[in-house]
Amino acid sequence: MKKKTLYSIQGIIFQEGVAYGTGYKLGVGIAVTIQKAMNFAVCQGIVGPDENKSEVFCGSMNDMWGDSVITDFQLKETELSFNKQYEDRPVISYSFKKKEGNVWLGEYSGDDCGRGQSKCIVTPIDESFFEFK
Repeated sequence: MKKKTLYSIQGIIFQEGVAYGTGYKLGVGIAVTIQKAMNFAVCQGIVGPDENKSEVFCGSMNDMWGDSVITDFQLKETELSFNKQYEDRPVISYSFKKKEGNVWLGEYSGDDCGRGQSKCIVTPIDESFFEFK
C-alpha cells in the first residue's frame, strides 16, 4: 500500500492594527496615545488527502485565535491556495506565490478579518512520521 504524503504548514499572519497606550503631552499632561501597529501571529497546520476523495486535500490549523479547518488546499509549483474556517465564522481565503527556497508569500481575505499578508513554509512529510514502532 502506497503511503500518503501529508503537508506541514508553518507560517506567520500579519494584520494591520492599532496600539493604545498613554503618554505625556506638553500642556496636557497624561493622555491616551493611538499608534498604527503591525500585529502578527504564528500558525501551524497539517494537510493531507481526504479519506473519501484522495485527490482532495484538507486538514486543520491552529493559531492564537484557535483551531480551524483547512479546505480547498491547492499546491502547485509556484502557487498555493486554501480556505481556512474557524467554527461558526466566515471563510478566510489564502493565496500565495512561491519565493526563494521553500518560502511562500501571500495574502488572506475574509469578511470579518479584512485583508492582510501572510508568509509560510510547506513541508511534505510521509505518513510514517506518525508511526511509533
